[in-house]
Amino acid sequence: MGGKIIESLLPIVAVIILAVSSVSAIRWLMEWSKNNKQPVKTANAKLMSKREDTRRTGRSSGTRKSSLSLGRSQQKTSYFLTFEFEDGERSEFNVNGREYGAHAEGDAGELTYQGTRFHSFERITTV
Repeated sequence: MGGKIIESLLPIVAVIILAVSSVSAIRWLMEWSKNNKQPVKTANAKLMSKREDTRRTGRSSGTRKSSLSLGRSQQKTSYFLTFEFEDGERSEFNVNGREYGAHAEGDAGELTYQGTRFHSFERITTV
């Protein structure tokens, strides 16, 4: 009896997973397309803050004492830089780990971006 319930739920779960994945892919594609239509801009900006978002995927054993995993477990870290422009407006950009590590809060320089897409940040050094 329990097997029949699982058999009837499997297609529903599969459809839900497919729907969530499709919505995510469509959102990503729409943002990518919108960014491509935007002009590439360069503006003076100051790096106001840095943040990391670390997420673990996969299954663990469920016990706090054990670090054994039942399946593949991965950790993904996303890096973000928030810049403030001369007019006071702020924008946050998702960047790679190399860009994240290359800059410090308080750095001032020229930010090049396209919509929500980060291109580069060239720090202005004063002597």
